[in-house]
Amino acid sequence: MAFPTVRRRAATFIVPALLIGVSTLPAAAFEPTGNTIADAYLDVLESGRAKVVSIGSVETTAQVIALKNIEMETTGLKSGTVAIAITELVNGSLNKDGRLKVDLLTVEGLEATSGKNGTVHVSTAVAENITLPSPAQLKGPTGDVKDDYWQFLFDQLDVQGIRLSGNGASPIDVQQIRLRQSDIQNGVSLKSEVSVAGLNIPADSLGPKGSKQLTDLGYDSLQVSAEVNGAWEPLTGKLNIDNSTVMFKDMGDVSVSLTLGGFTKEIMAKLQAADDATEPEEVLGLLQSLTFEKAELRIDNEGLYSRALETQGEKYGMDSKTMEMQMSLALPLLLGQLQDEAFRTQVNDALAAFIANPRALTLAANPTTIPTFGLLAGAGILAPQSLPGVLGLTVDANLAK
Repeated sequence: MAFPTVRRRAATFIVPALLIGVSTLPAAAFEPTGNTIADAYLDVLESGRAKVVSIGSVETTAQVIALKNIEMETTGLKSGTVAIAITELVNGSLNKDGRLKVDLLTVEGLEATSGKNGTVHVSTAVAENITLPSPAQLKGPTGDVKDDYWQFLFDQLDVQGIRLSGNGASPIDVQQIRLRQSDIQNGVSLKSEVSVAGLNIPADSLGPKGSKQLTDLGYDSLQVSAEVNGAWEPLTGKLNIDNSTVMFKDMGDVSVSLTLGGFTKEIMAKLQAADDATEPEEVLGLLQSLTFEKAELRIDNEGLYSRALETQGEKYGMDSKTMEMQMSLALPLLLGQLQDEAFRTQVNDALAAFIANPRALTLAANPTTIPTFGLLAGAGILAPQSLPGVLGLTVDANLAK
């Protein structure tokens, strides 16, 4: 799915396991190994991002190239070191445009250290049918280093055993991150899936305030998993987030689905150009022409509500039942700012039903006439009370999944 900012943010976290793009200064050239494919891969690593200090060995067979004990230095704002125990490239070849294509790229035992940002350890990272950007693409026509490590294609990228540590806090662990791309047309993936499993964030890694808020609720860590899948239809300009669900163990789930319009190839190209040039005003201008078709937000409670109720009750010297009754009585007053009477009644009824049986809340937007983002922004500033009607908002409690 070719959504510039979203893909960039997701890949920024994952790609270092394969491409180690962390330096901001040009790097010295590495000592050639004599193997065309191995040297092409190392050239990508050194395209303004890092310096290969040493390689333990390069072993080759008919199909597999294995680089062992790569040692690298990174410089600039994130200076540090990178060590990779084993890198294997299966069936590598160079395209006419200089891009390196590999049927299977495997990295094992990666550890990147930075005095400012701590240490990142990755047990394994495997990419299937991957095409890497060329050094010329990464440096651009002027030779300046570009942040385009996200611009690569693959069928599947699977990263396992991730640990982030540093700053004296307990480490953050991720069991697995998996990305899939499909329906690739003209070098663009039109469908993408992302899943995260076994993300464990200890309370003390959230800072003093975050740690206290979490432990006050009776949790010593956040245990998270997530699934996101979406697609882009270049002919219609539709961008669909079919499902985006984040699951918090013993807390609850948050799910979002969304359909936007107006994302034509031309708009995508302009957004990318504006994003690269960091011109927020131009980005905002382009976004005004996009359309909002529908959306749904669903929150499923799996323990967080009762803990929050108990914590707040203790704060005010009440038991949870009394706190719940006080909330019910306060609802009309809290919702008094909603000027749309029908919507206010709907919200009140839904919240009252949730308080009585706290299972799920759903907020849906299905506008009768599809608005542009420019129209929504204008309504939000000049007539915010009109937004529930413009968006076709509905609120429900405890709907079946």
